[in-house]
Amino acid sequence: MKRLKWLRAESKVSMRELAKRLQNASFVEGAESGFLLDRARDNYVDARWVERTEFVETFIDPFGNSQAVNRVLYKQIDFRLTKDLPQLELRTPPRGLSVFFNALMKTSNFSMSIESYDVDLVRWTKVIDKTLGTKPSIKGAIAGRLLAHSRTQPKRLLRERPDG
Repeated sequence: MKRLKWLRAESKVSMRELAKRLQNASFVEGAESGFLLDRARDNYVDARWVERTEFVETFIDPFGNSQAVNRVLYKQIDFRLTKDLPQLELRTPPRGLSVFFNALMKTSNFSMSIESYDVDLVRWTKVIDKTLGTKPSIKGAIAGRLLAHSRTQPKRLLRERPDG
């Protein structure tokens, strides 16, 4: 299952100009982070944000000897920017997006505003049914910002039962 996160990301800059700026902030060998531009068109940009983390992992083998191994991890965020809603689509987003958002804002020269985007799932399914003439099947959803005590923000995972 592919997870998507949609956000409003209004920019005063054209998609072509934004693509140039992302390319100028490219992830290159030896860099800790940067963007990889996959595709740029007049109305959208497909790209990835890459963060490189290097660390030493130490463990003890079965004989009691300490071993140290140098490790490198790459965290990637696959995304699409468009002029139309949803203006920012994150594909299978990880937790902790603040570094990515800061880099995107910096690359746009702080001409972009990013905020959450609320989706009315029931309304969407009705429009899809009417437009395509087919009933969409929702396998699962995560509901956030539920009404609760003033100091809590619960989330609820909704899934289809295996027996249908």
